[in-house]
Amino acid sequence: MLRKWVGARCGGGFLYLWVRETTSELSEHWHLAFHLPRGKRKAIASYLSDLLGEPVDHTPRTKAQGRTEGEVACSVWGSWHLAKDTHPERSGFYLAAYLGKGEPSERMFRGNMVPNTRKLVRGQAFGGRERSGRYDAPQGQIRGTIALKKRFDIARPLKQAMKARQSGDLSDMRG
Repeated sequence: MLRKWVGARCGGGFLYLWVRETTSELSEHWHLAFHLPRGKRKAIASYLSDLLGEPVDHTPRTKAQGRTEGEVACSVWGSWHLAKDTHPERSGFYLAAYLGKGEPSERMFRGNMVPNTRKLVRGQAFGGRERSGRYDAPQGQIRGTIALKKRFDIARPLKQAMKARQSGDLSDMRG
């Protein structure tokens, strides 16, 4: 339903990433990242309010109440909120890292723990370039099977663009 709403109002394809996460405090919840033009923020908050049956809170939350960086809308009971990427110059790199925060910074290899080099954002202690251990700390487990089904997904057009970029064939990518 969200794909149809965004597609009808914003044109183009609906490019998104989502991940299921569980934490002891919040139980299971989802993170969904997608592009939305600035002028559509109030409209999508209203749409989510109608869709999920929880009104928009018109009083911004404080940090002590759980406000996150870049938060632009929240529901009255705090079951959902919308936030913008506060660092668009990073081209979504840290946004993707945030979505994958349950990915461990170390993995088992031949009986030894080694840095997980497939996790791009890691602290220096794990062979990464980040000074802070923020992305290394356990922040919640990503739910899903070993085969990664129902754990996360990426929009088909985004997958195609990523594959084209990896193979060096940029002719199929549309700007």
